[in-house]
Amino acid sequence: MASPMTQDEAPRIRPRTALARLAQLLVTRDIGLTRTLAGLRALVCSGAGMLVGWLLGMALGLPPVVGVMLGALPAFLSCLVVSDARARTEAWRTALMFVPFVVALFLSLELHRYRVVELVLVVVLLAGQLLAQGRGGWVADAGVGAFAAFISGLLLPLPATDFIELAALFAASLATTIVLRLLFFRPDAARSLQRTRAAVGVLVDQVVGGTVELLLASAATRPRRERTLRRRIDRLQVAALLADGLISEGGPGVRGTLAHALHRALFDVELAVETIADAAGRLPAAPADDDAAADGPSPADRASAVLRGRVAAALDGAGAGPSAVVAADRLAALREDGSAAIAGDAAARELRRLELALRNLARAVDEWRTTQRDLDPEGTAIPFESAVSVINGRISGPGDLTDSVVADATARGFWRRLRLTAAGRTAVQGLIAVAIAEPIAVVIDQITGGNRFYWAVIGVVVVLSGTTTTRERLRKTWSRIWGTAAGGLIGIPLAALTATAHPAWTVAIVLLCLGLGVFFISSAYPGWVIALVVLLCQLYSATQQLTPETIPLRLVENGLGALVAVGVSAIVLPLGTTSLVRRAVRELLEGVGGFSAALRAGESDLRTSARAVDQALFRVEAVLGPVPRFAAGRGDRRDGRLRLLVDAIAITVARLAAQTAPPEAPSGADRRRTGEALDELDERVDALQTSLDAAGHRGAPPTPSAASAASTGGEQDRSPEPDTVTGLLKLVVRESPLEADSPWTRARLELIARLDAGVAAVGRELVESPGAARR
Repeated sequence: MASPMTQDEAPRIRPRTALARLAQLLVTRDIGLTRTLAGLRALVCSGAGMLVGWLLGMALGLPPVVGVMLGALPAFLSCLVVSDARARTEAWRTALMFVPFVVALFLSLELHRYRVVELVLVVVLLAGQLLAQGRGGWVADAGVGAFAAFISGLLLPLPATDFIELAALFAASLATTIVLRLLFFRPDAARSLQRTRAAVGVLVDQVVGGTVELLLASAATRPRRERTLRRRIDRLQVAALLADGLISEGGPGVRGTLAHALHRALFDVELAVETIADAAGRLPAAPADDDAAADGPSPADRASAVLRGRVAAALDGAGAGPSAVVAADRLAALREDGSAAIAGDAAARELRRLELALRNLARAVDEWRTTQRDLDPEGTAIPFESAVSVINGRISGPGDLTDSVVADATARGFWRRLRLTAAGRTAVQGLIAVAIAEPIAVVIDQITGGNRFYWAVIGVVVVLSGTTTTRERLRKTWSRIWGTAAGGLIGIPLAALTATAHPAWTVAIVLLCLGLGVFFISSAYPGWVIALVVLLCQLYSATQQLTPETIPLRLVENGLGALVAVGVSAIVLPLGTTSLVRRAVRELLEGVGGFSAALRAGESDLRTSARAVDQALFRVEAVLGPVPRFAAGRGDRRDGRLRLLVDAIAITVARLAAQTAPPEAPSGADRRRTGEALDELDERVDALQTSLDAAGHRGAPPTPSAASAASTGGEQDRSPEPDTVTGLLKLVVRESPLEADSPWTRARLELIARLDAGVAAVGRELVESPGAARR
């Protein structure tokens, strides 16, 4: 139903150019432009490495293709894996990659006569690489470099006498990469934060714009607007978490005290925007079309429609800037003229929340900008740690959560003697998987002719790297298979047109594929696979190795290694997604318990405790949607419901933390009621933690008594779990008014009740859900 508004109340439509829309899309989809810069870095350094390798190879008498390939390899790998907040450390780590490169290359050239030893050493090096990934730093760099150099040495038809020339190629390529990274791609924490702040600003504008669209939506279009708003809020949360990780990463550009100021301001910006969406979602909605058609709009419906339209007009243009204050003034005038009172007391209350949230947003954005201007290039490390792990400016995963789950899973039986970490578990699985896949690939090579067994080994490496659970690895395998097929369909015709007759085009396509591949590798994994296969088609064609059977055979052997890795993961030390989810939720509940204790103690600043809950929320979302999820879709509806519920918990905690001080001290009765509400919340949190621990130790759902203790609490707890943003933002559980002497205490009790209901709903999802044991 359309909202009757005057012409000057109607939202203004601000035209944007296509270039502006493209820039906003890039900024919001690539937070801080990290993937764009990584792609450019790989493209520039790999191109320079290829040029240096070609020139030096000709001078040393090596085949041109060898010079080009070995010139590009160290440049590309170092750009992909070496990342640090300090330019000097980054340069040293890149230079030190020379050591594992030349050692592994020497071994591979010397062992050409001993085929069996070569094949055995491939298995050992792979296990070593997977184990080194858990150590990080130079150890992880060395593992990647050694494995890549050894595989390259197996494939090169060169004698060991050429070792010195090949080592010189590696050194020249790495030296060129260091120079280029120091000149053009130096790590800059301050600039990274500035780019991230710009992205946060754009996303704030988009969330406010989505709120306006939701207010004006009819009953038919409202669900679609809700989903759009939810996606925008999700992107804002990711941007805020990434910014928090960059702050915690430290390095030059951020001082300790300023880091805390940035941390608080970022928290306040995110909270204010979520409150705006929350309050707007609580305003009276339009009636269903069939109801309106049957009886016509009631006076209350007409009043609600007018209010929604006028609130939308007031919010139009509000965002991450001074316009938020203007919008707050418009809403204040709207409250004063009595428009909200016609729609009811609840609408007036939400209008007041909207006004306060807009003023808080303006203040937090101004604090963020002021703090950004005070960044010191000679700043020191940051005295706090974030749960967010950042690699190359990208969120990398749930940190040490997997280690604790693996430690619990291997604490019994034979494996307890090894005391495996997550990396050790992956190394054991890789050792077994390669020992199975490699002999099969060698047999296939003997039947079909050729030397492609390493494709199966790479299939194992790719599937095991960056993944934890069997489900993730199966999804990544599927993406690997169809990405290879799609890349072949694109790459083979393209190679037929360019590779043999136009070598300059070949080089250009190879460089473009390297840059695009790095851009997509962490956000759209099939894009990386397609780019890689197109690149390989160009190289195979240029070296006269591309035949009609090449890509199908690669698909077979690569898929063989991937499927063997999945099979081994399902049998040897299997780990299900549910185990990780339970542990992540348990950590979130610990954060809720800590926040409840801080609330009970009357701490004046609850931001630290609330941010701990927010970071625990990141761990849950990192498990439900880790980097490999981009290779396999976005999870099922059950995961979506759980994500909404934990979001609701974190939002409610944030609102409690942001609640302003009461105008007067609460009465004794109010303090007693608040304590009773916190007692109920703590009891529910403890019961759910006990249920999750029981489920994790037995590998099955807890007993019915524990389940009911975790999720039973009253008639209000049996309401359906939300599956839309409206359901999330309207997780109100007390139908009867909450008795208290002051409005401030009533508001606090309502928020505690919502938090209590959110915990109960998570218990129903994880403990009582019929599919909980199967995931």
